[in-house]
Amino acid sequence: MGGNTQANTIHLPPSRPTADLQGQRRAVYQNARTNRNPNTGCAYNGKEDEFVQFMEYQYKNEPQPTRQIVTSDKAYEFLWYQAYREQRLQKHSGSSGDGTNAEYDDETIDVGPRPCKKRCIVFDVADFEAVKSKYKNNPSDPQKGIGHQQIVQYRCSVHNVLNGQHAEHMNDQTWELIYNQHCKEICDMVKKRKTRI
Repeated sequence: MGGNTQANTIHLPPSRPTADLQGQRRAVYQNARTNRNPNTGCAYNGKEDEFVQFMEYQYKNEPQPTRQIVTSDKAYEFLWYQAYREQRLQKHSGSSGDGTNAEYDDETIDVGPRPCKKRCIVFDVADFEAVKSKYKNNPSDPQKGIGHQQIVQYRCSVHNVLNGQHAEHMNDQTWELIYNQHCKEICDMVKKRKTRI
């Protein structure tokens, strides 16, 4: 009783994926992203691109490719911006999530029986800086902020970018380390404020 359990523990060295395994992971990730349901692609592709553009802008002083590596701070700051910005206005008819007043191009995705419009959202630097200036030390809510469904889509988009970096063996941080308590508090705040705004 009460023996030394450490003596029975096997410590394996960290595994390094072979080139074949890396290629397999990359192919599976690309296949899943390419063959998304059209509506899923419409909801997430633009948001993933926006996250990458955000990192390129906000972390431009970091060397490449470090500035595009997903970290908990980058995930938090991106989700914080999305939580505090105003809903974007629609500029054309049709389904477009929460709309946008950022620059974008419409491109029809012809995959499957129901093609849809892909929103090629461009990260809005001026809006980001305005939100940062207004809410940096201000706990108030935006007048018409995004809803819970949109912040969940942004959270999933950050996760998807991380998954791509896992597939490319560029980032070994787990989602649990990236989506930490601070990030959860942002998403929880957006969910609970529905009754206030």
